Amino acid sequence: DVLVPGRLFRVDVWMRGRSARRGTFGLTGFYGGGECRIAPLRFALTSNWKRYSATFEVPIVTPSKRAGRMELRFEGPGQFDVDNFRIYRDDAEFLALLPEDVERLEASGMGALRTHAFIKTGNATYDLEGLTNEGGANNLSGGNSLPQILHEMERVGMDPWLQIEPHFTRDEWLGLAEYLAASFDAQKDDPARYPWAAKRAAQGHGPWVERFDRILLEIGYETWNPLFHPWVCLSMKVAATGE
Repeated sequence: DVLVPGRLFRVDVWMRGRSARRGTFGLTGFYGGGECRIAPLRFALTSNWKRYSATFEVPIVTPSKRAGRMELRFEGPGQFDVDNFRIYRDDAEFLALLPEDVERLEASGMGALRTHAFIKTGNATYDLEGLTNEGGANNLSGGNSLPQILHEMERVGMDPWLQIEPHFTRDEWLGLAEYLAASFDAQKDDPARYPWAAKRAAQGHGPWVERFDRILLEIGYETWNPLFHPWVCLSMKVAATGE
């Protein structure tokens, strides 16, 4: 991905600092100097957590093959804490589909949308708790999560085609079914008995199965392919050929 001219990009970050120094967001490389230099954004930190947000744009696409950085910089002495450092297009919410992609998907006529968001995780994968967190509050690549992905698919009027790594425990698979399908009434139901339905309800969602015609579930992805180690089954044979 590259920074595109004519688009605003948003810097969003929570910070606090025990120092009189400022925090600075800046770009390096092509946008760090010369005629196309982007002026740094400066933030006056306080000792309390505060959300800082600002926008920037670039004049041209960088012609350089060298990668630059987008970075936060602090000058000491002092102690600085940073959380939820995000950079994204300003015309869409964090992790939301971009407007042009929403338009293309709505015009496509497809009935279901298949995503690779939850596969190809390697050794640093997820459990059901992380998968069902809000977008960005997990260790998945890109910050995608199940409620975030389902919300985006509902936006474009398509059924979800979900790929889930095959490593869940029995209880996690049952919990996934509960999260997707079980009803929960906070006035009557015990959260300890229905923890996954209770979590979904606390996120502001009813049963996801009621929002779609169907939810397609694919266990893993190319489980014959050693590229996706360790979530593969290399000893399995193809029934048609015996290979």
